[in-house]
Amino acid sequence: MKNYNNTVSHWWPTKWKSKIDRLTFVFPFFYRRLKIYQAANSTQASFIKRAIYLPILAGYFHPITYLFNKYILADWVEGVTCDTLSISEKYQVINWISDLQCMLHSIKLCEKDEQAGFSYMDYLEKRIVRFSPPDQNLDQIKQLRKIASSHPVNESRLSHPDVTLRNIVKNNNSGKFILVDNELLSQSPYFLLDIFNTCYNLAPSSELTSYYLDRYSCCQGDFSLLPEWISSLSAAWALRIAGSNFQDGLFQEGRECLDNWDKGYGEILTSLQRKQTSNFEYLRRNKMLYER
Repeated sequence: MKNYNNTVSHWWPTKWKSKIDRLTFVFPFFYRRLKIYQAANSTQASFIKRAIYLPILAGYFHPITYLFNKYILADWVEGVTCDTLSISEKYQVINWISDLQCMLHSIKLCEKDEQAGFSYMDYLEKRIVRFSPPDQNLDQIKQLRKIASSHPVNESRLSHPDVTLRNIVKNNNSGKFILVDNELLSQSPYFLLDIFNTCYNLAPSSELTSYYLDRYSCCQGDFSLLPEWISSLSAAWALRIAGSNFQDGLFQEGRECLDNWDKGYGEILTSLQRKQTSNFEYLRRNKMLYER
C-alpha cells in the first residue's frame, strides 16, 4: 500500500477563509482530497445542494459529498483553473459559461427569495459599510441602495455572481469544466449582475468579453428593458465595485465608483437587448470595469 504520510504536507491548507470571510479550504482524507466551504446559514447550504442537483444543471457544479448545518463538503476536482488555459480553450469555456447562466436565469427555485437563505445585495451593502473609510458619506451608500432596490423585475431567478474563469476547473481526467466555488449561489431579482461580474473578470480582453455577451444574448433571446431596470442594476454594481475597492484599501477608487455610478453600465444590458458588440469600447476606457 502506498504511504501517503510523506505526500500530504503540501496539501494542508494555507488559506482558511474566502474574501467574503467564510471558511473554505482543501484537506487530505485518506486517498483523496476534500473541499469544505461555508454557506451563510443552513438554509442557504440546503438551497445550494437543491439547486446544483437539478437535472437541467447536472454536471456543471462541484458535487456535494456531505452537508452539515451551514458547512458543505465536496470531493476536490483535480485539474487546472480556466484562467490558465489557451485563448482557444477560453472560448470553449465562455460557451459553457453562457449556457450555464442562461439556464440559471431561467429557473425560479423558491416562491420567496428569503427561502434561499442569502441575499447578495444585503451582503454588498454590509460589506461597503464595514470597509468604508471614516469620512465616507454613508447617506450616499443608502441612496444607491434605495435606487438599487427600485428594481422593477418581479420574477427572481437563480443567481451565481462568481462565474469566472478562475472559479472553473478543467478536470484532468474527463476534460470537462466544473464550477467549484458556489458559496454565493442564491435566488435574486438582480440575477443580471452575474453578467456584470463575468464581464469584469473578462474585461482585460475586449474580444472575449464581446464574444461572451454575444453568446449569452443568443442563448437568452430578446428581452425588454426599462430605464429603471438599468438604473437599478448600475447602482447595485457601483456598490459591488466600491465595496471591493474599500476592502482592498483603495478608497479613492471606491469613491469614484460611487460618484460615477450611472456612467456606462447600462450599455451591457442595452447591448444584450440589441445583440450588438459595437458599443464595448467603454471596456477599455472605464476603470470601474477594466481595472482591478
